[in-house]
Amino acid sequence: SWTNGARTADVAVRMLAGTTAPATPSAGTAVGSGLRTSAAAKGLKAGTDYAFSVFALGDDGAASAARSVVVRGTKLTAKTAKAINHGGKVKVTGTLTRATSGAKIAGATVKLLQRPGKGTAWKTVATGKTSAKGVVTLTHVARRNGQYALRFGGAGTDVGVTSPVRTVKVRQVVTATLSKSRVAPGTEVTVSGSVTPASKGHTVKLQQRTKKGWKEIASQKLAKKGTFAFTVKPAAKGSYEYRVNSPATKTHAAATSPARTLKVA
Repeated sequence: SWTNGARTADVAVRMLAGTTAPATPSAGTAVGSGLRTSAAAKGLKAGTDYAFSVFALGDDGAASAARSVVVRGTKLTAKTAKAINHGGKVKVTGTLTRATSGAKIAGATVKLLQRPGKGTAWKTVATGKTSAKGVVTLTHVARRNGQYALRFGGAGTDVGVTSPVRTVKVRQVVTATLSKSRVAPGTEVTVSGSVTPASKGHTVKLQQRTKKGWKEIASQKLAKKGTFAFTVKPAAKGSYEYRVNSPATKTHAAATSPARTLKVA
């Protein structure tokens, strides 16, 4: 924005990509005209520098000297883990720089945005400032699968920018224990545990290790609190390994409990 002089009849605002400002009222691209005190440029490309010039035009068409400003395109990276356990913290780290020079931008306010998935609304879940090296790290407790991005809203002559979107899968947490770890052949043993978050009616699978890999031997639906209890009864002596798998849901990635070893002797 600017202030017009008493004799100003018209105003021409011109723009050029780069750092060289338009030198005349006809150079570059028109951003606005008419007796105004501000103008909004549209269609700017992210990460690009732009130079603007404002010219005051008199009744006779004579133009004043240009009043110019250069705005700097910026770049913001975003790195995070691709998967995390339910209840863990998603940590997103980014670096904010000027796109052309690569200069680090310190002390800038950056927001962490999160949404459940493509097409849903973004929500700000954390805010922080960049370090002297332009680095910022923000965290969010993961409750479901989601997408994350960092957002710099712009400051001074540095233009705002949003980082690339990162998708984070949130795994269920599956526990499993054996009622006994060593038994005689033909003895019943319970494999019990829980799935977090609890999802009543969700089917979980009991698996046993074989020479060809893990094989499903039973399945059941979770109880109200997300618990399960399977019964096994090995007939022969030996060592048996069991684990419980919880398939993916609409909101969480699949997960498997640690393997549990049963000795039959």
